[in-house]
Amino acid sequence: MNVAEQSPNLEEWRAVYAAALAFRELGCWRWMYDSDVFGVQDPETGVIGYCTVMGHLGQMFALGVYPGAAGLATLNELRDRPDEPPDPAILHEQDCLMASFGERALLTDRDHQLFKQLGQTFRGKVSWPWLRSYRPGYYPWFLTPAEARTLTVALQQAAVVGARAQTELNLHLPRPDGSILVRQRDGDSWQDAWRTPPPPPAAAPMPAWDTARAQAVGRRQLPRHGAWEVDFAYFPATIGPPGQRPYVPLSLLCVDAASYYMLTTHIAQRGQHLAEFQPVLFQVMEQSKWLPEEFRVKRPEVGDWLKPLATALSIPVRLAAHLPALEDARQGMDEFLSRRR
Repeated sequence: MNVAEQSPNLEEWRAVYAAALAFRELGCWRWMYDSDVFGVQDPETGVIGYCTVMGHLGQMFALGVYPGAAGLATLNELRDRPDEPPDPAILHEQDCLMASFGERALLTDRDHQLFKQLGQTFRGKVSWPWLRSYRPGYYPWFLTPAEARTLTVALQQAAVVGARAQTELNLHLPRPDGSILVRQRDGDSWQDAWRTPPPPPAAAPMPAWDTARAQAVGRRQLPRHGAWEVDFAYFPATIGPPGQRPYVPLSLLCVDAASYYMLTTHIAQRGQHLAEFQPVLFQVMEQSKWLPEEFRVKRPEVGDWLKPLATALSIPVRLAAHLPALEDARQGMDEFLSRRR
């Protein structure tokens, strides 16, 4: 974020870590699966956090809490591709709270300073709690006071649902009709409700292209040959002042498919990237002595972004399983950055 976020007080930290340790001791990942989904309604906001317990395969032990319709859509997308490596774009698009348990090496000095203040110590391979907030386009970061309170409640109710899942054979998560168990507070007690899952939110509209600028490019009547490979993806670096939540920029790459020559690259913050990338691509076309016969993209969302420009210039957009020139350029950039770290 651009401004420092308030940190939970010691009582809020003490409560969320107590809930995390109780959830860890239950170890419900031994009998629950990533496909089990249930909800916990935040008493403060009324937002339902859709929860999944991770760890049945012994790879990651955690509770993920995904708020609202957008969170559930992200969770479903992750669950629908269990046999594929996680797409870094999906990981950076997550909006969730995560309580995971692993080795000491995961933690930062700030975590250890907090444990010292709380008088907490941990031993064992999956004993160290790592509590983080994920926001789309940002690096996983420390909890705010509201997030700490939300995660406390979610962990407490996840332990209740997890204990029941061990003994209640008819506790379907979700039910065959698709309805999801939601724990909600009624006065001083918590009750079950079965809710129809909300539909995924509509995609945000893409910014309009500059039609006058596209027409000016077309009037140059440049020769056309070859293909340009185009993609934008999260850049393997973070940007932000020390001590504040850094963001992960998106990078535009445009590479000539035949020569492997990088035509342009540009980074921008999520939410601003589509508008910022447009003049960068226009500049490439205005300075070039030719235009491509086609654009090649790997992901439909990149094709959707390019389509108005491509239509204006009568350049087809083709989906391709691989973009060899672009992938070579990205690998080179990643290797360069890794040497500088």
